[in-house]
Amino acid sequence: MLSNRSVLAALGSAAAALALLVINKKISTSAQTKQELEAASLASLFDKLGGKPNLKLAVNIFYDKVLKDQRVSHFFKQTDMNLLMNQQQSFLCLLFGGPNK
Repeated sequence: MLSNRSVLAALGSAAAALALLVINKKISTSAQTKQELEAASLASLFDKLGGKPNLKLAVNIFYDKVLKDQRVSHFFKQTDMNLLMNQQQSFLCLLFGGPNK
């Protein structure tokens, strides 16, 4: 059986991913030239979403909303939020094809 924290962490990952898609509206699916098409296919989702700055912004927005929501904020009272947010950013970075750092 999953703990409440495990469920919230999984939901956090999904919500952060969706937030990234909303934040970065510059994702382009059309390419004008063969070179642009090849470059677009080689670019990772991490790059298409704007890299670490947008990833960090999405995670910050998500957890800001979580901590303001009385329905779930109590789950995080004993949590080191800086550590959690850094781990979430690292996980999403790797998930989207960014550097493993």
